[in-house]
Amino acid sequence: MFLFKRFKIRSYEMGLYFRDGEFKGLLGEGKHWVFDPLGKSRVEIVSQRDPWLVHEKLDVIVKSGALKDCAVVLDLKDHERGLVWVDNRFNRILPPGLYALWTTVRDVRVEV
Repeated sequence: MFLFKRFKIRSYEMGLYFRDGEFKGLLGEGKHWVFDPLGKSRVEIVSQRDPWLVHEKLDVIVKSGALKDCAVVLDLKDHERGLVWVDNRFNRILPPGLYALWTTVRDVRVEV
């Protein structure tokens, strides 16, 4: 087993770093080495070209505050709806729920 894992994140990607199932942070563009002697670390590489961040642990990722500089986070209540434009084109109407949209590669605008 290897002590270090190497991950390469491209300019349009972001790494979601998990250790032992817990979200630990984002990995930006570049090469990253993660010390992992017990095999408990995992990095999920997601593309920011698709502005929608869809993940089963989105609530934990949002709560960590890691997305504050690179994504718009919406937590729409039952009485709210969201209108989303991507690259100045209307994209969709959002029902109540939790959403995160990358803003680093695409131009994203949201009205609640």
